[in-house]
Formats: sequence, structure tokens, C-alpha cells
Amino acid sequence: MWGLVLATLAPPATGSVPIYQVEGQGAILRDDQAAARQRALQGSLRQAVERTVDEVLNDQVRVANIQVLEEQVYQRASRYIRSYRVLWEYPDVELQVYRLRIEAEVALEDLRAAIERLGLSESGQAALRVLLLIGEAPETEARFRGQAARVLRRLLRRQFEADRFRVVQTAAERPWDGQETSALEVARAANADVVLVGSASMRKTHDGVAGLALQTVQVAAQMRAWVPQTGIQLAFKRAGMAADHSDPFLAGQQALEQTAADLVTQLLPELQTYRQQNARIMERRRPPRF
Repeated sequence: MWGLVLATLAPPATGSVPIYQVEGQGAILRDDQAAARQRALQGSLRQAVERTVDEVLNDQVRVANIQVLEEQVYQRASRYIRSYRVLWEYPDVELQVYRLRIEAEVALEDLRAAIERLGLSESGQAALRVLLLIGEAPETEARFRGQAARVLRRLLRRQFEADRFRVVQTAAERPWDGQETSALEVARAANADVVLVGSASMRKTHDGVAGLALQTVQVAAQMRAWVPQTGIQLAFKRAGMAADHSDPFLAGQQALEQTAADLVTQLLPELQTYRQQNARIMERRRPPRF
């Protein structure tokens, strides 16, 4: 046997970061204790990740997808370990095994993101595949041109992924030309369940409070949610925010962050309702997993 991990796990620490204590052992072959130690360590890290997956996914989803989890997650367990420390270790010469006990901190958000990329979700529902297409509104001030759409897209992606949506990219053979009329075709090529098409503008409005050297930057955005396969519009939302800062670009960043949060809050009810009502249809459209 190359290695064995004993399932002596401490419960996760209080808070959002799972921490486990795991005992492992690796067979000592040809007196190579270093290799045996590495096997014991890798097996222990894997066990910590497996335990976290057990808590993230329900039993039915986990068992049905055990092969893809094995290949894409468990065999790459070290990627999902934020930190670990060895509590004790020693070579058991009599039994020719190397024993150790570690405390491992699992990178929960990274692990959840990997699970979402596999098309799985904690509830067992298919993760909603969302395509973000955001253009620059013509009223954007010249010095901010290019920033408004790019930064808003990045902020929206981060917030949607935190809410367990899967944000997909445009297909290489069918890029977006910036026109709303072509968005549905681009989304179908990307195999998206929903496409969010919008625009963002950013401009300085005035110099803020007198004597404080502050500048006010106004951000405005609008977004439509469409179902690519049917052309049905799910939602149309607007958001905007102003922020003050001595640096106009930092003021714009703050306004964009608040605008993105507002848009996600407004869009979530319609998107979650669509996901719940169409879970089976979405699952049938999933590309095969390899």
C-alpha cells in the first residue's frame, strides 16, 4: 500500500474557513522516508478536501459525480489548501510506515468555484451559466473611456460567482461586436443559460466639497437579462452611484463597486426564479464532461 489516511477529523473551526486535523501514513519503500512522508502528507491534504466536499455537496450529487470529482478536484487537492502545519510526525520503523498529523485550512471559496466550474452546485441544481456583455455608453468622459465597462464587468463577475452562478466567456469563433441585436447569437454560441447585456458610463460631475480637494464621479449603468434560446427578456434594471475622492479614478472605482452591488441585488430574484423553474432544461443543455 502506498499510503493511507486515517479519518480522524476534527470538526471545522467556527467561521467560514474549514480547518481539519487529519492523521495520515505512507508506506516506507526502500528505506525512503522522505517519499513516504510526502505520500502521507498528500493523502492528508486530500482527505481534508474530501471532507469539505462532503459538506458542500449533498450525497446524491457527490456520488453521481464521483469520477469527475476524483479527476478534477481530489487528485489536485493541494490547490485547495490555503495553509497547513504539521502537529507531529515520526517514522514507524517496525511497521515500515511514516505517520503524521496535520492541521489543514481549506480554501473554501476556491473549492466552491472549482465545483461550480464542473457544473455542480451545493443544492444539486445545475449552476446557472451567465454571459456578461457590457459596452461603454457614449456619454462616458474621454479619460474614463474603457474603464467603466471593463471594471463593471469584472465586479459583476465576482459578485455573481459569489452567489453561485457560473460566468462563461464568449466563444472564440463568435465574439461580441458590441451590438445588443447580436447578443443572443453570441450567448447561444457560448452555451449560456442567460445573457446580461448592458452599458456603463462614468463622468466627473463637479469638484466636490469646497476646500477638501474632492472630486465627484458619477456612474450609471443599465442591464437587460435575456434567455438566449427563446429571446425572452427576464429583467431590465438600472443603477447609478456617485462617489467622492481626491483621485477621480478611485472615485470612479468606488462608484462602480456600489453600482455593481446594486445591479446584482436587483437581478438576483429574477435569475434565481428562472434557475429554479428551468433546472432540468438547463441540465440537458450542459456540454458533456470529460
